[in-house]
Amino acid sequence: MRSCEKFAATTSTMIYVDTNVVLDIVADGEAWHDWSAARLDEARATDRLVAGIVVVAEVAHRAQSQAALEDAFGKLEIEIFPETVESAFLAGQAFARYRKQGGQRASILPDFLIGGHAATIGATVLTRDPRRFRAYFPDLPLITPETES
Repeated sequence: MRSCEKFAATTSTMIYVDTNVVLDIVADGEAWHDWSAARLDEARATDRLVAGIVVVAEVAHRAQSQAALEDAFGKLEIEIFPETVESAFLAGQAFARYRKQGGQRASILPDFLIGGHAATIGATVLTRDPRRFRAYFPDLPLITPETES
């Protein structure tokens, strides 16, 4: 997995790849494979593909080993960008709004961590499940099946 150190000199847009898109590619026979593969190819042509450790952790159950997991992200050209206190704070604030609005989960949801991370690094999120991103990160740009013309 490549780290964020290579981003310092780049001006390209970052596309934060959500877990569901990665799983569409690495899991054989997924219904959304073609859509996700096409979106990754389009984004890779002009942008930097990134993800955080939360996405890595959510995909890890599909890997036989850490080396295989790292290889999967490398083949997809998704670079792992480290989270910060700022992104964790933003995620926690979004989770607090979720709980105040009647959300039932007692532990923070991965979507909040992903949304907070993407927002703090100025990335667009590539996802098939935009519900929480739209509700709790309304200014976060998204690429979803619904945003295609």
